[in-house]
Amino acid sequence: MKTIRLKFTTSVGKPYGVSINYAKPSLDTEEGRKLVQNAAEAIMRHQPFIFELAGFKGAELIDRNVTTVM
Repeated sequence: MKTIRLKFTTSVGKPYGVSINYAKPSLDTEEGRKLVQNAAEAIMRHQPFIFELAGFKGAELIDRNVTTVM
């Protein structure tokens, strides 16, 4: 399962991350980067949290594998 983590800063300069599970594996392509940028811009535009986001700082695509051993 891949997760996309969008990194923002708040209006008081604190870091804030938004993680979304089941991200498309292709988000690390040029087209995928545009999708990530569009998502971050939408979050900034709508300000859906109780505090104000001041800026978008980047994103990470996380690939997590779990192996059951017992």
